[in-house]
Amino acid sequence: MTPRTLTVEEAAQQMGITPKAVRRRIERGTLPALIGHEGRRRIPAAAINGAAEGPPEPRAGSMPRDPGAAGSDERESIGLLIARIEALAAENGQLRALTQVAESTRDGLERELHETRAKVRELEAATVPAAAPRRRWLRRG
Repeated sequence: MTPRTLTVEEAAQQMGITPKAVRRRIERGTLPALIGHEGRRRIPAAAINGAAEGPPEPRAGSMPRDPGAAGSDERESIGLLIARIEALAAENGQLRALTQVAESTRDGLERELHETRAKVRELEAATVPAAAPRRRWLRRG
């Protein structure tokens, strides 16, 4: 005789929790589940009685109270995330420094362009020949 199994929704109702919480427990491995012939998860009824008395489902976003309670995989993931954050912070610092150099260079070039344009205007004004004065005595009458 095959053991009686429940759907995720039925198990959630019997345990007094949400179906999402049941799925999370299955994913964590704290609640056993089988794959039924229709391809859906089925929870053995015998597992429900023991799981309902187990620890409550942690709230979303909550951290374990004991830092040593996290598994080695979680600690490794946290270490990798911290290393990635530090690398991004270093890259951010380098990009800020490059931005300052670029802005300083741009300001210098704009100042040099302004000075060069002023010199060009002075040279153009000096090289334009003055209009020749009219000679009134040459007038023919």
